[in-house]
Amino acid sequence: MGYAGVVTVDRRGRSGRVRVDLGGRELLFDWEFGGGDCIAFVVAPDPQEWQSLEPHRTLEREPFLAWLAAELAARECPGARIEVGPSGIHFFERPAEGAAQPAGGSGPAGVGFVDCTHAAHAAPILEILNDAIVSSTALYDYHPRPPESMDVWFAAKAAGRYPVIGAVDSEGRLLGFASYGSFRAWPAYKYTVEHSVYVHRDHRAAGLGGALLGRLIAAARRQEYHVMVGGIDMENAGSIALHERMGFTHVGTIRQAGFKFGRWLDLGFWQRVLETPAQPVDG
Repeated sequence: MGYAGVVTVDRRGRSGRVRVDLGGRELLFDWEFGGGDCIAFVVAPDPQEWQSLEPHRTLEREPFLAWLAAELAARECPGARIEVGPSGIHFFERPAEGAAQPAGGSGPAGVGFVDCTHAAHAAPILEILNDAIVSSTALYDYHPRPPESMDVWFAAKAAGRYPVIGAVDSEGRLLGFASYGSFRAWPAYKYTVEHSVYVHRDHRAAGLGGALLGRLIAAARRQEYHVMVGGIDMENAGSIALHERMGFTHVGTIRQAGFKFGRWLDLGFWQRVLETPAQPVDG
């Protein structure tokens, strides 16, 4: 299916906007440029959210995104392998003939994205966090957290107007989540946030981390933050690769910042500078 539309791309470094003019109907999409095998990622509303937006709901999502993907590929990513999924459009380097295909970047079919609530998601978020605490160095914590800790956690997110984005399956089960919060307490850090992305151990390597992080970047733009910072254990190769694929840059490492599992841990910092806000102010 074709569309009589004009597609323009406003690219600013590793990010930008895709504007589609359909003769009086205009759609805007965030456009993320990555590294590694993922060349770029266009963030699009998931199928459920698509139906609630204007003018999106007047268009069939998959045929429209397939058309947009073809338009962008011809202009920006010639020869790329295209995947259209719940989180948007991924453009991958096409592997050499006979080479293994990269793990799915668009996430498994049937995945949706929701704003997490305490009532619906506190328990599964806590399960994911506690698994990370006891089995990995993703969290520099020693002991599983009690259920009541989620009261404070969600209250802090609400007070700061920080998003908590969840990936759920067709039955509403939480597969992973992403959020951000204050980077430092001093007022002049107000345009910087520190984020985290966690995926349930049974659903990793399926593209959920990238889909969640892409939506988190879009949320940071909407809230007019300027810098996103991720603190990553230097042994966490998967998270490092994800962040670099999504345009984050390694800006420093604190050697032996933590001690867990009988060894010293090095903490690296990755940052992504956004083009927002248009007019930052003091105070």
